[in-house]
Amino acid sequence: MLGNVGRLSLKGQAWDSARSYVAEVDRHRETELTSLFKRLYEDNVLGRVTNEQFCMLSADYNDDQKVLRDAIPAKEARLQKLTDSASNVDSFIDKAKRYTEIQVKVFLEAMETLKRPPENPGGVSYSDTTPPGSLLFKH
Repeated sequence: MLGNVGRLSLKGQAWDSARSYVAEVDRHRETELTSLFKRLYEDNVLGRVTNEQFCMLSADYNDDQKVLRDAIPAKEARLQKLTDSASNVDSFIDKAKRYTEIQVKVFLEAMETLKRPPENPGGVSYSDTTPPGSLLFKH
């Protein structure tokens, strides 16, 4: 059960990589949309694209950019929450390992104590002083 600790740490690193990757992809797309809009504007000015096409495409580009601007912080917040959760799991497992190690040590010490014969001061055995059956029957 506790053998998966290394995997959880790797998952924590993977979350960090995923978070930066998702943010980078979305930022790259946002930059790409900005440059597409600039080219579309230039094409409109040069007469390569009609005003109707320009209006339609620029509205689409603006909508895409707005969605990205709203999505990037939401995705980053969600991934940060997942990263924190993975960190909490790692912390919990570390504490559980320490607690388990302590419990194993206590258990082993208890077993060693139970293996030892009980101490008998004076070396007197109860079976030596009490005749068999005397506690059950009175004569």
